[in-house]
Amino acid sequence: MKHVITLAELSQSELFVTGQFIYVKQAQYPIKLTVNQKQYSLEQGEQVQITEGFERIKVFNLGETQEITLYCGHGEFRSGGNGRSVHITNLPAQQPVKQFGQWKVHINNPVEIANMPDFTLPDIQKVKQSGSWQVRQSGEWSIHIKSPSQYAGKPSETLSNGQHFIAGNTKRKELILKASHTNEGMIWIGSAINNGIPMRAGEALVLTTSAAVKAFAEIPSDRLHIGEITS
Repeated sequence: MKHVITLAELSQSELFVTGQFIYVKQAQYPIKLTVNQKQYSLEQGEQVQITEGFERIKVFNLGETQEITLYCGHGEFRSGGNGRSVHITNLPAQQPVKQFGQWKVHINNPVEIANMPDFTLPDIQKVKQSGSWQVRQSGEWSIHIKSPSQYAGKPSETLSNGQHFIAGNTKRKELILKASHTNEGMIWIGSAINNGIPMRAGEALVLTTSAAVKAFAEIPSDRLHIGEITS
């Protein structure tokens, strides 16, 4: 049975309804239910099963004024929701639970796990890049190159005519670009000024590409540092 109520902030309402389950179809803010002298904190999409049944429900609004939609009925309720957990407080002492057959628990939401034993992660075999990466330097860099890759630095380029052409290299794995920290304007990596990726003074960019790259400077006296990692 569907029940729609509107509650002001931190207000309460009592529903006289019988059933064995309560499903929160709509609730913008969390609510607290009191059923058979037990309290349940629920959010939208969550449900609670009361196997012994109930005859009334007290609904307390934990947030701002909102419209709340509840479904109540007998038997076991199944919905197309996300199956989030129910937070239960003020439970009396519990009796031992006997298991019959196999239990299956499905958790769809992120879960925080504590007190995990030590374990070792397998080595990462390969990382695939989609698009270009932009890296901003903070502090000092340390570059570690593992064979068979090789790092080669190139002379710093002054973009005297306002642009610089970096030739393609089929053996190149990564192209490392850094705008000099003394630059007064921005350097653009792309096809023209205001058409590409801007680099302010001191910023760096790492491109995974073997293609030719063009750099354009807003101020021709600005400098660009260049490095390559090749196979």
